Amino acid sequence: MFSSNFTKNNPDLGSPDALSQQVAERLRQAQAQELVKIIGKDTLVDVFQVLFFPDVVSEFCSELEDLGVPVDGKLRAKIRGNEPTVVRHAIDALKEALMQGRVDNPTGFIHHAIQGQWRPNSLKNL
Repeated sequence: MFSSNFTKNNPDLGSPDALSQQVAERLRQAQAQELVKIIGKDTLVDVFQVLFFPDVVSEFCSELEDLGVPVDGKLRAKIRGNEPTVVRHAIDALKEALMQGRVDNPTGFIHHAIQGQWRPNSLKNL
């Protein structure tokens, strides 16, 4: 009854389900900020990768191997230690450069692309 009257008096909040989702999202954001303070950003990225994207690292490694890039422990750690979008953009930049014949060393390219957070030229103006 309370939530029904509350959302009627505050129509921009939406349904009780929408309000519940907003509260849950804000709670997750606050918890993430506290984790960053406690354990540091680098560790949080590693934990986040393992919890929310367990197969992403494997998928990225398989994709790189298909492109002829051997994935050793150092590269796997670099992939694991960065946000998925950073790695995705780096792989897309590598693919673009390979298609244009601009890459002599794909392994070196991907290391620099991830570290420098490179994006393919097709995304640079977005």
